[in-house]
Amino acid sequence: MSRNAWTKLAFIVTAMLVVAGTFGCAATPEPVKSAATAAAKSGAQSARTYTVRWSDRLTPQGILFKGGRYAQKYGLDVKYAMFPSGIEIRDALISGDIDIGEVGITPALTGLARAADKMIIVGVSSFGGGKYEVIVGKNSPYKDIKDLVGKKIAVKVGSGCHTAFLLWAKSQGLNAEKDFQLLDMGDVDSMAALETKSVDAVVYWEPIPALLISKGIGREIFNFAGLVNNPVYLMARRDFAEKNPEAVARFLAAWQDTNQMMVFNLKEAAQISSKELSSQGIAVPPEAYAIALTKETYEIWLYPDLIKETQGLFSSLQADNKIAKDAKIDWQQVIKPEYAARAHEILVEKALGN
Repeated sequence: MSRNAWTKLAFIVTAMLVVAGTFGCAATPEPVKSAATAAAKSGAQSARTYTVRWSDRLTPQGILFKGGRYAQKYGLDVKYAMFPSGIEIRDALISGDIDIGEVGITPALTGLARAADKMIIVGVSSFGGGKYEVIVGKNSPYKDIKDLVGKKIAVKVGSGCHTAFLLWAKSQGLNAEKDFQLLDMGDVDSMAALETKSVDAVVYWEPIPALLISKGIGREIFNFAGLVNNPVYLMARRDFAEKNPEAVARFLAAWQDTNQMMVFNLKEAAQISSKELSSQGIAVPPEAYAIALTKETYEIWLYPDLIKETQGLFSSLQADNKIAKDAKIDWQQVIKPEYAARAHEILVEKALGN
């Protein structure tokens, strides 16, 4: 069975589990139910517009979400603010500058370790180690990741791909921070650095590798598929989610609608994304971008295996002194699957024409 077939099957099974009430670890809470029910009874739910301050950045879903105008389909008025990575998005959530953000597993954990009262996990954006790739110059002599020992590598320190690189190095008996020259760079700076040959490689998430490859700047020599799942989480400001449960659920429904486009209509998703990138001055052929969209799994559901991996990484980061050893997280208070459960109801209602 192909990867897409497995993904489609997983989506269908997950939907069945949600409907059966067995998904996640909690039913939809009364605040979410009451808000949705009251709105439906009054007929105001479909007419109301929900304002959400969102973190815009270069990720496959983010590009398609914006280009496909998915927010409008679910009554959302999204205020976009551009960020270079999940690290800055995490900080913006904590400071209250945005309401919902797409945050990688590592910045999510470091943020929850110091500000669990400020934010919660409401869903998953994507997961899969294949999205983290090691890209070297197109005409460089490097053929294997171990060829980069001692070389300059651009990576966003503290990100999920940085953690994946650290874990890989450890599995090989190497110390990533001593055996490689890691340079902390954002996405645009990393691409420019590889193009000007001021670094030997870039370790980044899609679509940065696709951009580098499609422009003839780089080529892939390694990715972290099979080593980590590293879910990228959809996180919300705690107080915003508690006061606006329907807005959060509708955002998740719009995001999952975006995911379904990538799973069931890959060609069209690539065309929309390519057009959106072009409007931002970034030229990537749809055919090249379609390849980038196959590197990870796109679902909002908080699968138990992803939660277990997240908890395990938290312990690992503490052992490596990346998170204070006395830091504690009450997982039931920060992982909230009920918003995704309500999002599924919204998707079904929309499919039925309600």
